[in-house]
Amino acid sequence: MNKYDVIILGAGPAGIASAKRLADFGKKLLIIDSSIGASYLQKGSVLSNSVLYYSYLYDIFQSKIRNFLNIDAKDVSIDLKKLKKQIDNIRNKLSKTFINEISNHQNIDICHSEAEFASEKSVLADGKEFFFENLIIATGSNPINLKTTNKINFLSLENFLNVKSIPEKIAIIGGGYIGVEIAMIFKRFGSQVIIIEKNDRLLKDFDDFIVKKFEDNIKKDGVEVLKNCYPDKIEKIGNKTIIFLCNGEQIETNEIFVAIGRKPNIDNLKLENAQIKLTKDGNIKLNRYLQTTNKSVYVIGDATGFNMFVNWSYKSSEIVCENILGGKKSYKNVIIPKLIYSDPEIAGIGLTEIEAKNQKYDYGVVKYNYADVEKSAILGYSKGIIKVIFDKKSNRVIGAHILGKSASELINVFGLMIQLKVDVDKMKECIFNNPLFASILTDISEAIKEKISDS
Repeated sequence: MNKYDVIILGAGPAGIASAKRLADFGKKLLIIDSSIGASYLQKGSVLSNSVLYYSYLYDIFQSKIRNFLNIDAKDVSIDLKKLKKQIDNIRNKLSKTFINEISNHQNIDICHSEAEFASEKSVLADGKEFFFENLIIATGSNPINLKTTNKINFLSLENFLNVKSIPEKIAIIGGGYIGVEIAMIFKRFGSQVIIIEKNDRLLKDFDDFIVKKFEDNIKKDGVEVLKNCYPDKIEKIGNKTIIFLCNGEQIETNEIFVAIGRKPNIDNLKLENAQIKLTKDGNIKLNRYLQTTNKSVYVIGDATGFNMFVNWSYKSSEIVCENILGGKKSYKNVIIPKLIYSDPEIAGIGLTEIEAKNQKYDYGVVKYNYADVEKSAILGYSKGIIKVIFDKKSNRVIGAHILGKSASELINVFGLMIQLKVDVDKMKECIFNNPLFASILTDISEAIKEKISDS
């Protein structure tokens, strides 16, 4: 009989990490997925992060490096075919890494197929029924499609590199992290970019102050931002596309990228056969151990529906594996850093000011501008601000939010402080290399101490 200790549906980062961890503890596993690496390689963060990096290099060349080279700007242009080939090389390298990590492990079997639940203890795949003691759903997420009456070829993460040339104008529908990052890519490549967001602000999961500063910055750089509106109708006329907005405005553009959110990829799993219940939002109902209403089945990564960052994929995998091995680890106290590779970068961890207020903290706020430090001058960046939220009673940081160069690196220090519950005085004692941005952390600790003394 085809029976396994653990079956994992999905061979993305979360699924593969879980398989390796459990197999090392002697569990017999089966991974079921039609493609190793899944959407993570083909239309996920590997794709977006790679293109973001190359667009950053292009922008740096055009705005800074070219200033001391004898090169005419007319001689430099984007070759999309070469860019796509470069991205394919990255995908192939990572795909081989994933395959090598699991294919030679004696405790891991692989089934290249789609799967669906047959019962509370079995799934169907490749025409066979497989039985499990435990099962992990790691099927990732899919983009939410924009509903229109006309057949319009929208751009998405899956196909945006297939454009024949960099569009003169592009509209991004959705101002979440994917929409903002795609806006940065096309802005760097020379497109005129407009972001259309139905809410009253971009990036709803980030601190209000930081988002307001970010919006001001990108507007100054030429990105148009329309808020509190959404498309009522979209029509294709020749090589132009017209977006009719709910507020009566009309937007003419060459391309439209849809980024209105993502949803767990669970629609075809036949969850009802396994007695797995859903929430009102259509996500899988989970307890604090990432366990479904079928206690043998767990969910990790994007499929959980409440966090869609890669670092969550790995952390949720760690939590579920520990619980399958007999632990009782909750995800409730996990603090996940959030990061947008925009220009300037945005990063956040812990509580926002609104969350600190709602949770009745006696908190203080320190805002520190690091745009004029040595490292900023060397790199040629004039934007940089850190907002730190601290608990006055415990003298500890409870939230940090950064806008500027190297926000992605700086946020990790604050993450350690929050998770290890480090007193602010400890940060002051640390010595950081100069001219790295981390050297400003001692100044921030001084500012926090002054705030505490004054209160």
